Amino acid sequence: MDVMDFYQVNEIENLEEVVKSILFDTVKRGKAQEILDNWK
Repeated sequence: MDVMDFYQVNEIENLEEVVKSILFDTVKRGKAQEILDNWK
């Protein structure tokens, strides 16, 4: 199976996962920064 075929089949699901992981990483990074700032 070609990667592009797979991508097109799962485009919507993948996009949702990408958005979720970006949001999650951003929140995680924000929290980590907050904790570091409070700890100093």
